Amino acid sequence: MSADRQGTAVNTVNGSLTINNTAPTATERPVEVGEGTDSRTRREFEEAFRRAGGEGRLGQPIALVAENDLGRIQYFTGTGDGSVLICALYGQKAVAVSEAVWDDVVSVPGHPFQGLQAVGFPLARTDYIPADATTVEVGGGEWGRGLVVRPEVRWEPRPRVVMEASQARQMPPVEVADLTVRAIALLPWDLDEDGFEITREIRRRLERALPRTKLSTMLPLLSSRRGGSVAALEWIRPTGFGVHQSGRAARYDSALTTRQGEVAARTSVRLILPAGRERIVRVFAEFQVNLETWQVALTPATGAADFRITATEIAELWQAAWEAAVVVVPGVFVDDPAAVPLMAPPMVELQVKSDDPREYGPGELLRLVTLTKVVDLSVFGTSADTLAQEGALTVVAPVGFDHESRRQLTVTALTRLARAWGYVDADESDLGLVR
Repeated sequence: MSADRQGTAVNTVNGSLTINNTAPTATERPVEVGEGTDSRTRREFEEAFRRAGGEGRLGQPIALVAENDLGRIQYFTGTGDGSVLICALYGQKAVAVSEAVWDDVVSVPGHPFQGLQAVGFPLARTDYIPADATTVEVGGGEWGRGLVVRPEVRWEPRPRVVMEASQARQMPPVEVADLTVRAIALLPWDLDEDGFEITREIRRRLERALPRTKLSTMLPLLSSRRGGSVAALEWIRPTGFGVHQSGRAARYDSALTTRQGEVAARTSVRLILPAGRERIVRVFAEFQVNLETWQVALTPATGAADFRITATEIAELWQAAWEAAVVVVPGVFVDDPAAVPLMAPPMVELQVKSDDPREYGPGELLRLVTLTKVVDLSVFGTSADTLAQEGALTVVAPVGFDHESRRQLTVTALTRLARAWGYVDADESDLGLVR
């Protein structure tokens, strides 16, 4: 803690200030706007003061400009809207903010980061952020750009795509298949530990919800495009080696098989709840297909001989898997997943992966299954890299994203992966899904 000459205590660790509102004595010179910092910042504070309405709205300064790791702050007496401050994230414009708004930003929960360290400072998107503001754009914290939603004091991220995906690398698909397309939701919820258990009632809700998902319709849809007919498949609770069912884990599968029992295609959902101090709910929504077996299962099919999944269908599968992982499955725990307070940014990892499901005997050569053998990427043109076997990335976005927003981000994600695979001329318009 430090103190200025008028007794204002400044906590430079998390940016909060404890104000002594005692007016200066007759022998003390009044504090000026922007006083206590360099001349450039002072001019910026003076300009923010003027834009916000000057003394008529902000009143008089009651402390020198204080600093923390993120930026600078100066408090004012305020008028009808209560106490006010001017803040400026380093490198950003200064803005006047109601202290009520500032207090909400400081109180945003999180782990291991919280408050200003997590979400940063209010940003200058308007001349003044009043006490009744329902959303406040923030930035500069560990979580990146986002919004603080009021009055519930909930943070939402600004949508962005990150070209890495740690969970997809660590957690393999449910089985090995020619092609796996999946979405992995990482939901860092701020809930009591009592809320983290998969009870019989939770399973019943999940079993009722899964057949109604868009993901459930994808296999019949894709089969019909290839001349086949597949009725809605039953979701079952698998058991056996490698399947983990408990009060913290649940898995459900829906599979199309041949008459010999070989799996042609499978849709799977896994739910893994946190334990101990961890608070991240993980949901895996996957679509897998073995092309030759799928073709056998649909015989006699009248469609084209090319059973590969198209690039546009990858985007459609991602949209359906995203919805299941972020909206449908979490919805069996809470009424509104989007309204649950977050302890960190929510993320969805999107992955497409080719593999070889065959069992090899002694001396047999392994078969290299590249993406182009199972996915038709010709819509993006030609690529110099023909050996890519997978791609994965992370989308940081609000849990409550609507269908159209998910569509746009999946298109963006796949196009960026295509460029990484060597399709350097790939454009989002190639997929025909952008409106």
